[in-house]
Amino acid sequence: MAVRISLREMLATGRFGPVTLGMHRDEVEHVLGRPDTVGGTSRKHREPLIWKYGTFEIHFDLGRHEVSLVYADNFRVLEGGTQLEIDSWALSGESTREAVEDALQRESIVFAPTLYPWTDRAGELVTDGLVTLLFQAPEGTASTGPSTEKLWAISLSSSCRVVVAESIDRHKARRQSDAWIATHPELARHVSQSSIEVERIEDGNNLFRILLHLRAAEGSNHHP
Repeated sequence: MAVRISLREMLATGRFGPVTLGMHRDEVEHVLGRPDTVGGTSRKHREPLIWKYGTFEIHFDLGRHEVSLVYADNFRVLEGGTQLEIDSWALSGESTREAVEDALQRESIVFAPTLYPWTDRAGELVTDGLVTLLFQAPEGTASTGPSTEKLWAISLSSSCRVVVAESIDRHKARRQSDAWIATHPELARHVSQSSIEVERIEDGNNLFRILLHLRAAEGSNHHP
């Protein structure tokens, strides 16, 4: 029986069905079954570092063989191959950023745009599950906004350390979140005290979540 994967749940929780970042390769095989194809080998490293299930690639880090990335790009339809049943929800290669933002808002999934400085054809969203969605305007044209950019890639990565609208280091993130909480006490209720305590730990993902919730709450206050 195929394993069902809900992409809506992935965006909200950062879980690719039963698979989580840091899961060992043997456990991935146990919960998903053998991949359709494999890749990422070389003369030096014979063990494949990439397992492919339909449209999706699961990447393992070298050495520990733990999941470091779940990725799909350049697709029209999101498929699961022989092992997975993909509930793609509102996501396809034809989905515009505008439509996906509307769908995320309807489902109350927190998200925010992030800086994508490499081309004027693209824009990114990062969700509360630390999933990055990359949108691109048609080749040869510059983006004119969310209605022209279509979904091109989905990425769930253990190296996701971006912060809304800019890339900053942990120390700056800590100072910035402290400043926002101090100057916007009415917004602090949107972030649990346990999360604020976790923010003291060297954990870029939790720092991101705090800033993401604060920015989203601030935006909802400005735009009732």
